[in-house]
Amino acid sequence: MELDYRAFPILVVDDEVDILRAFELGYGDQFTILTATSGIRGLELLHARDVSVIVSDQRMPEMDGSEFLERSMAVAPNAVRIVLTGYTDIDALVRAVNRSRIYRYLAKPWDDEEMRSALMRAIELSNLARENARLVEELKRVNERLATENAYLRTTKIAPGRIVGTSPGMRDVLALVDKVAPHATTVLVQGET
Repeated sequence: MELDYRAFPILVVDDEVDILRAFELGYGDQFTILTATSGIRGLELLHARDVSVIVSDQRMPEMDGSEFLERSMAVAPNAVRIVLTGYTDIDALVRAVNRSRIYRYLAKPWDDEEMRSALMRAIELSNLARENARLVEELKRVNERLATENAYLRTTKIAPGRIVGTSPGMRDVLALVDKVAPHATTVLVQGET
């Protein structure tokens, strides 16, 4: 099954409007691109929209990329993060990686195919993380239901594994079965589905 990349929005935060336009024009045909010209506006968008990937410039006035990405963790903890930098500020990159779980950093100007590939991989990673979280929740619910059913079966006189069910109607039937079980008689149980 082919992944529809447009279903997983990408937020691009950069104080340079030309960079934001380059993302919209260069990648808007394949991805859903949201843009913000500041970290503050980026946080506002994160509160309003569910995004899969965040791309942020490292050097911005008021709030740099490291601070924005760190603050974005509280709003969009599962988004995959990419840092853009036009400088070789190793300390800032290390800080961003350590505090914000950065997936990748790319230098400005970036290679178009490298960026496209990074965005695709980031969306795939985000999608896998979301699917994994969904499956873990589903497994948790199934395990809780089975634990409840097993606990109920242990309290009845019916051998475990022979009858499974914990609905009120099923409990009534099992209670009746417990009452008639000691007697040598035939019982017809009827019900509705």
